Order: sequence, then C-alpha cells, then structure tokens
Amino acid sequence: MHLIRNALDHGIEPPAERELANKPAQGTLRLSARQRGSQMIVTIEDDGRGISPDRVREAALSAMSDRDTLELIFAPGFSTSLVVTETSGRGVGLDVVRSNVQAMGGSVRVDSRPGQGTRFELTLPLTLAITKVLIVGVGVGKFAFPAATVEQLIEVRTSDLQRQDGHFRLRLGEANVPMLRLSSLLGMTTEPNGASALPVVILGDVDRMIGLAVDSLIDEQDVVIKPLGSLLAGVSFLSGGAILANGDIALALDSGALLREAQRIIIGITAKPETSSIQPRLDRGVRGSS
Repeated sequence: MHLIRNALDHGIEPPAERELANKPAQGTLRLSARQRGSQMIVTIEDDGRGISPDRVREAALSAMSDRDTLELIFAPGFSTSLVVTETSGRGVGLDVVRSNVQAMGGSVRVDSRPGQGTRFELTLPLTLAITKVLIVGVGVGKFAFPAATVEQLIEVRTSDLQRQDGHFRLRLGEANVPMLRLSSLLGMTTEPNGASALPVVILGDVDRMIGLAVDSLIDEQDVVIKPLGSLLAGVSFLSGGAILANGDIALALDSGALLREAQRIIIGITAKPETSSIQPRLDRGVRGSS
C-alpha cells in the first residue's frame, strides 16, 4: 500500500503536466504478480515522472551515483515530498517496505527512468503465499485444489452418468461434461467406498470443463503452500504441500496440469477407445462406487 500511495502521489503527474510531456492525461499504475521457481515476484509500476536522482541527492544532501542514490529512498525518515499530505510526505513508507520485506526473507528492487516511470519489484519466498483451497479425500490421502480453480462442487449418482465415445459424461446445464476419477489421473489404486453417489469437483470454465470424482469433500481452508522437497520434486500434478488446521498434511494439486491431462485422455479415448489405458480404471472406479 505504501508503494501504491507513493506512485499515485509522487509518481503520476497531474493531467496538465502529463500533456506537456506528450503523455496521455490519464496515468497508468500496474500491479502484477508471478511465480519464479520458489519465489513470488510482485511488481508495482507506474508511467509517471520517475524518480529524479538529482532531487534525491538534494534531499539527502549527498553526492552519490544514481544507483546508490536511488537506494536512499529506503532510509528511515527520508522523503522527497515538499508537502506533507495524508497520502505521503510523512517520512515513512519505503523504509517500512524494505524492512518488512527483508523480515520475510525477501528483497526489494527499484528501477526508475526520469520522465517515463518507476518500477518496484518485491521478491518474496513462495512459502509466504496464503491460498484458499478445497480439501478432498482420495483413498487414505488428502489433496488440495486451489479454490479459485474450482468451478462447481456437485454430488453425482452413477445412474446420472452417460457413456459416450468410450467415456462417461454428465449433463450440467447446457454443458456435457466429461468425467474421470481423480485417483485414475494420479495413478492411485483405491478401494470402492460403497457410496451411491460421487462427490465431483468441476474444473475449468464454460468452454472446457472436466469433472473429477473424489472419495470425499473434507473442508475449505486458508493454507500456506510450501514447495515439495527434492524427493517429490517433479511429481506430476503436484505443486506443493500444506499443513492443515488439524495438523494433517495435504498435497496441493496443479489444477491446470490436471485439466490439460484430463482433456488429453478424453481426446485419446474418443479417438481410440479400444486402446485407452485409462478406460479400465474408470470403469472399475465408477462401477465400484455404485
């Protein structure tokens, strides 16, 4: 929030000043995040006036290189604002940003081009990312879907499933949704639970949906996803692990990879149902649950 306030108050110029600089009257502030390995990169970037190294030197009463000078903006109590406003200029902010990011094991970097804009990049350990997940049971294991990737949760009776082109489908509104068992995708062998209905997690969107049958729906929680150790690194469809509120461990699923693999399987079954390796497992799973 400190960085966003600074961008609005210090960085983006008034419309008249922007027009004199041949810029659109309306400024742009971009906030983005991406994953890089085991790190989360958060970027705040504006197209404003940029940070003037000369103004920073004047405020610091020191002559330094441009790169070293830009680092001064993180000093406690330092501000280039001549007017104290509710938004900025109080001498606090960027030093708080740096100290808090460093306390979390991360780092902050600033790049600025006078007259063109400023970019702050926060690098944080991915283990700090809190994610809302849907926890499901498959066999004796617990797995977590990122809640944002789940389209619907439904309970399906096996009598509602229709066999088409060598696989099962479920009519869901106007969509004809292919069905698979999550255990089959994960290569797990599970015992039938004898239930007359299957809990089903619907992934995807209106253009491409897949139904994944699970043994049970357990809970929805906010968890910290941690990277898997080297022993499990590279295991298909897993993006990490989480310790649940009761101390149990759940493996976090990569919904995008599951969706892509399920679609690949469905296309393969449709093209060559007699040679599909997934079909016998699907048959056993669905029949065993009826």
